[in-house]
Amino acid sequence: MQDYAELTAEITAGRGQSVAGQGIGVTIAGGTAIAVGPVAHDGARSTTAPVINAGRAVTTPYTTVATGDVADFVTTTQGAQIVRPWQIPEQEWSYAAAAGGISNTTDVVLAAAAGTGLRRYITSIDLKNISATATEVVIKDGATVLWRGHLSANMTEPVEIAFYNPLKTTANAALNFACITTAAQVYVNAQGYTAP
Repeated sequence: MQDYAELTAEITAGRGQSVAGQGIGVTIAGGTAIAVGPVAHDGARSTTAPVINAGRAVTTPYTTVATGDVADFVTTTQGAQIVRPWQIPEQEWSYAAAAGGISNTTDVVLAAAAGTGLRRYITSIDLKNISATATEVVIKDGATVLWRGHLSANMTEPVEIAFYNPLKTTANAALNFACITTAAQVYVNAQGYTAP
């Protein structure tokens, strides 16, 4: 609905121009509207720029949004969209085997507790036992076993395991690894990421 007399008065009185404050509200029925944004990438402010579809450039994660809220997609600081499966590169971690491997049953910290509200996720691991003693091995959420496996004695090649659904700790808990049998000699390398 539009008051035609008022609309005519606004136009003939010099209002209804493109200048801010003189715009006339319109409803488009059956037509096409073209939206323009305020500025193009690395360009001066313009009224003919495209609407910008952009991400948020980050080197650390932004605060987690509430369920159902809009969340920005993220990019590197050069604008490359991050489409990694889980997290930005700065939130990835890795653990390299210690010289001589693991020969006891003491927990080895693959990734220390991440802090309040954050979890450690493990996406892949490779294992090799070069001892004549076979052993069970476990990945733990703190002291709770998340995953258990067995390594044969005198392995000639490492076994590589990808967790397509990453294992995760509880919030602010260390991700640990342990051998169950003393006298094995196990090399472990692991990779993962940190997220809520």
